[in-house]
Amino acid sequence: MLADIILGIPSNDIIADSDLGLFITTAISVIIAAILVFLTWKNVKASTKLVEMQSNPFVYIAPELPEQPRNFYIVIKNTGGSVARDVKFVDVTGDFSIQTIVEADQSTSKPDKTQKTPFKQLPIIKNGIKELAPGQIIRLVQLQRGDVSNIKNSVKITFEYKNIIGETKKESNIIDFPAYAHSFEQS
Repeated sequence: MLADIILGIPSNDIIADSDLGLFITTAISVIIAAILVFLTWKNVKASTKLVEMQSNPFVYIAPELPEQPRNFYIVIKNTGGSVARDVKFVDVTGDFSIQTIVEADQSTSKPDKTQKTPFKQLPIIKNGIKELAPGQIIRLVQLQRGDVSNIKNSVKITFEYKNIIGETKKESNIIDFPAYAHSFEQS
């Protein structure tokens, strides 16, 4: 009524304008709230993934070359944040053989009796590893420079392991022996 007199606007229009303003303000608030909910969901999802990555084991098999490359090691490593359990070697394609000691004679100076054993027949490969702690490295085999040069193919090692809650992960790594033999020739 006072608006009718001062501004010359009928009071019915003022009520309609205030309803429109309230509607626009509410709509903007709902849109902002929806955007914040979406961004919060994305952050929680990313944080969950990060925690999962940091708390899971990450196991892989790789060659290890010391600074003075007389020997060549094949190692299994867990660089993840928790224990890998029940590590089992599922398949070895492109198998190779290594010299293993069959009988060591400590009482005399006779040389040890050795034999060629396929990699997949080694006890640690056949039996697996019960637990591999975070940061733990196990040398599966040690090869001499000449042994590596005699392996003419790449070897694919497939293995699986369980994380702390029992989920099984399956991984494969390839060791390219011809490439490493070439690096030995360079040194």
